[in-house]
Amino acid sequence: MMGDILVVTGTCGVGKSAVCWEWAGRRHGAAIHCDMFRTWIRNHSLRQADGYQERLLAKHAAALAEDYLSMGLDVAIDNVWTPKGLARLRERLNNRGRICVVWLNCSSKENHRRDKQRSPSDVMGGRVDELQQELEAMDWPDYVTRLDTSGQSLDQTLDSIEKSFQQPDQTRHR
Repeated sequence: MMGDILVVTGTCGVGKSAVCWEWAGRRHGAAIHCDMFRTWIRNHSLRQADGYQERLLAKHAAALAEDYLSMGLDVAIDNVWTPKGLARLRERLNNRGRICVVWLNCSSKENHRRDKQRSPSDVMGGRVDELQQELEAMDWPDYVTRLDTSGQSLDQTLDSIEKSFQQPDQTRHR
C-alpha cells in the first residue's frame, strides 16, 4: 500500500519531534521517533561507533515504516539524519509511497530558545551549534527541502511541508 512518508532532520531542539507528531496526528498516521531506538543500545562502544548507529536506526525506522504503511498509515520519521542515512531510508522506502525529506533550520538564537524548552535531560546547549556546523558541512542531495522555521509557527511549518509533497521530487530543494 502506498502512503506519504515524511523524513525530518535538523539539529537538536529545532522542532523535528513536534513537526513529526503533529503531521502524523493530522493524517491519523504514525510518528517514528528514532531517539528511542538509540536508547535501546546498551553497549557504549556501539552507541559511539561512527556510522553504525545511523545505519541501524535507518534499518529499524524503515522496517517500522513499512509495517505502518502496510496498515494504510502515513509515516513521519524523526532523527538527526545525514545524507548517508537518508539514502538508506530512501533506498528501502522508495517504492512504498511519496517521500518528502525536510531539513528544519532556524536561527541559532531561536534554536537555543527552543532547546531550552525541552525537558532538562534533553537540553543540548552548545551541541546545537556544533551539530548545525556539522550538518552545514555535508553534501546534501537535491531531494532535501531545507526549511527555515525562524519566526514560523508549527502550523506554518506544516503548511510548507504539505506544499513540498505536491512538488515533483527533484524540485523540492530550497
